Amino acid sequence: DYAYSETERSADAGVEASWHDAESGDRKTVKEGGKGQGKPKRLGRVYHSEADARTAAKAAAGRDTRAEASFDCTLALGAAEIYPERPVTLQGFKPTIDAKRWIIAEVTHAIDAAGGFTTKLKLEVV
Repeated sequence: DYAYSETERSADAGVEASWHDAESGDRKTVKEGGKGQGKPKRLGRVYHSEADARTAAKAAAGRDTRAEASFDCTLALGAAEIYPERPVTLQGFKPTIDAKRWIIAEVTHAIDAAGGFTTKLKLEVV
């Protein structure tokens, strides 16, 4: 069985992070991701350097992109060699599902008397 879902939230606006410039004493902002449409998500913390702010903004933008769609499934036969962060290609579903680039976010292996060895996957869009 499987379940596919999309969120209404869009990563088009990007993410902004602030940092404190010690030389000038000013608070400055960096933006990552997005296409400039709409109001960007603003991280609440003020970072020590531009590099720290940019790293945090990139990470948040990546999380927002991955949260746009998810795909959960249970494999008919367990597969112990599967682990998180591997890319996955889906085929045979709706064209909108097959066209996306997926990555494994979570893997749960289980052994029980009723189902034997099973593997549940949670996939996210890359």
